[in-house]
Amino acid sequence: MSRHLLSFLLLAAALGGAACALAIRGGAPVPARMRAEGARYVGSEACRECHPALYDGWRRTRHPYQEQLATAEAVVAPFDGQPFTMDGVEMRAWEEGGRYFVRTLGPDGAMQDFPVLRTIGGFYKQRFVTEVEGHQAVLPVQWNHLTQHWKPYSAVGHETVGTGLFWASIENEWAPRCSGCHTVGAELEARADGGFDARYAELGVGCESCHGPASLHLADP
Repeated sequence: MSRHLLSFLLLAAALGGAACALAIRGGAPVPARMRAEGARYVGSEACRECHPALYDGWRRTRHPYQEQLATAEAVVAPFDGQPFTMDGVEMRAWEEGGRYFVRTLGPDGAMQDFPVLRTIGGFYKQRFVTEVEGHQAVLPVQWNHLTQHWKPYSAVGHETVGTGLFWASIENEWAPRCSGCHTVGAELEARADGGFDARYAELGVGCESCHGPASLHLADP
């Protein structure tokens, strides 16, 4: 590998890390100074008519599937209701009326049923976003698609209930930890309880994640 190529790759990695750090701290994937004044996000589908080959190529990557609504097309894990044990806790995952649920330890240390709102990934492994006590969080189990088994995602033992280590604690909520890299145009809004909600233009990593808001380009290519 040439010295120039290595320097370029290191710079690209550094810039990518900086972008994620910015998003996690509450900024947006496209910094304000880089936006065209008045530009809005329009979604990747709007790019398809003029850029069909690029759009189709993007759809064949893993980018669009980084986060999706929990539908039959998106869920790859077996939500068959069969119990499985994780870190000494017996859990279940099942589908009911087109909705998906996971039974696991809740914030009070008792078993609760949590609805799956969205999926994260699904090629190598898949994780699941739920709502708990007014905020969203990633459930403490994930499906390892390559080896076809459930495995822990975060601490689920009784000893972490009531602490910031527990999966359902506000310190582990989805918006500040995940939205910056898993959605397009994420911006955080502070809540009165000290947590954050995320506004975003599109789930997954879309065209505008790298190219920026496209409304002005769409109006005048």
